Amino acid sequence: MMLKRRNTLLIIFASGVTIFIITFFVFAFYQRDAIAKKYENAIKYIEQEKYEDAISILETLPDYKDSAILLEEANKGTIYIEAEKLLAEKKYESAIEKFNEISDYKDSSERITQAKYENALHLFENHEYAAANKIFQDLGDYNDSEVLSAKCNLYLFESSQELVYKEAYNDFLNENYEKALSNFVSLNDYKDSEEYVKKCQEALRRKDTTKVIATGVLYSLAVTTDGKVKTTGFNREHQSEVDSWTDIKSISGFDVITIGLKNNGTVITTGYVDGYNIDTSNWNNIIDVSAGERHVVGLTKDGRVLGQGQNVHGELNVSNWKNIVDIATGWRTTVGLTENGDVYVTGYGSENLENELKRKKDDWKDVVAIATNGGGSDSKCRGKGHIVGLKKDGTVVAVGDNTYEQLEVDDWENIIEIAAGDWYTVGLTSDGQVKITGKNIPRSQYIDEEFYSWKDITSISAGFGQTLGVNKNGEVVAIGFNDENKRDGVKNWNDIIVKDLYDLK
Repeated sequence: MMLKRRNTLLIIFASGVTIFIITFFVFAFYQRDAIAKKYENAIKYIEQEKYEDAISILETLPDYKDSAILLEEANKGTIYIEAEKLLAEKKYESAIEKFNEISDYKDSSERITQAKYENALHLFENHEYAAANKIFQDLGDYNDSEVLSAKCNLYLFESSQELVYKEAYNDFLNENYEKALSNFVSLNDYKDSEEYVKKCQEALRRKDTTKVIATGVLYSLAVTTDGKVKTTGFNREHQSEVDSWTDIKSISGFDVITIGLKNNGTVITTGYVDGYNIDTSNWNNIIDVSAGERHVVGLTKDGRVLGQGQNVHGELNVSNWKNIVDIATGWRTTVGLTENGDVYVTGYGSENLENELKRKKDDWKDVVAIATNGGGSDSKCRGKGHIVGLKKDGTVVAVGDNTYEQLEVDDWENIIEIAAGDWYTVGLTSDGQVKITGKNIPRSQYIDEEFYSWKDITSISAGFGQTLGVNKNGEVVAIGFNDENKRDGVKNWNDIIVKDLYDLK
């Protein structure tokens, strides 16, 4: 009985174990089948680019077959789709950043290049040529990147030219001619730059106070290219003793006094200087000099005027002048031009000249340079004088004695330099031609036909009946009186400083 009962228990136990085993295997089979189906679904989702669905499955199958690899692929697919969306939205830099995260996935490296190209193209179309050009250059020969890079360079060059042009034009309007000239020259033939180069050069010439040639009453002077001075004519008062002078940039002479300005801003004088107590040895920072009949004046960098010599008629009453930009001297007269265009006159006959200048003040606006001289053919006319003004537009105005029609300059144009003789006025045009107004005094021929054949003239000077010019070859031409050989003595000079429009200092 007991044995039978034990056998029954064993049978029941064995049956239970069998059922458990069968159940376990059945469960395992179904579990494996479910996992396999999940895996297959994940693969399908990946193939359908439903990466988020694939990821949610694969994350539950970390160790099943190559699920880890597929999970990585699905994650990359998600990033790829995001990058494509960003690219479609023209968020190029963000798209490139995303593609870079999966640079080894599918065609991501090609899409990076495409995104860069589209970004560059977008920048190009929005005229951001510098940024676009950098990308096109990095892309090398991709699509038409090389062509577009060349276009960027062209547009950048044109854009930079336009900026330089606008700056140069504004400087020109503000009369910053040196800066404007430099920029216009750099632009070559861009727009009307070449025209403005000439305008700047003309404006600078009009304001250039240096004198490379001078006409004393009975002698002539000129500065050579090596800074020395040549002279011919009267020397009985030692006014022509200039052989030892060096480093000269500007010269002036009148009757018995010669004054020279050196490149370092100091001044040297010769002639009858002791007789008039002239000593300029302590003058410094001078930018212009001028000699009157018995006095000399110098213009300092800060716009003051210094004077030495005779002051019988008040020709040296210049100590209170300020902001002067140009000076000129005549027969016992001194004239100064201020930076705002006012003209000061002191010395013999100055009251009449000042009154006339006041009456014609409107005509004298925008004057940038002055010249003066004075007198007539005899002592009765001596000292009347006239003043000539050169305006920034190249026209000329004049006041004073008009006995010999020396003031008839109303129709002059394109003038870049003026000179006043004793009874006449000379003007130099921007194309190297010379104009003269006045008429020969009785029984004296100081204007002759030869004058009208002068060409390519770069500097002029007028004085007591002789007119001198320097041509583009550095040669001196002359007409007028020849007393003391002051006219013919210059005809072999050929190394004089040339001040033409294209070699401004």
